[in-house]
Amino acid sequence: MKEKDSVENNEKSPDNRKKSGEKIISDNKDGMLYPVRLECWNAGNNYVGKFSKLCTLDEDYKYCLHGWLRYLKTGRKQYMDYLTEEIEEDSLISQIKEFYNK
Repeated sequence: MKEKDSVENNEKSPDNRKKSGEKIISDNKDGMLYPVRLECWNAGNNYVGKFSKLCTLDEDYKYCLHGWLRYLKTGRKQYMDYLTEEIEEDSLISQIKEFYNK
């Protein structure tokens, strides 16, 4: 699980941008590449990528954590554009770690 500051550093690094395609897991069934996706991360909007100011990083990180927790609980892909409940980041991380410690 990546920490927020490593996400920011990796996103801005030219070497990591070139290699990012190597980490994609293909899903030929329905064309979705990741189990958690954010509504705002569409091509060309500059929320992420080379020209992003990462102004929504904290909020997006929490959305991804919440989506990952929901994915672990349900086994179904998650499309996140808002939080379905108010929950603290530390609580999300603790709950996610519980799945890996079983």
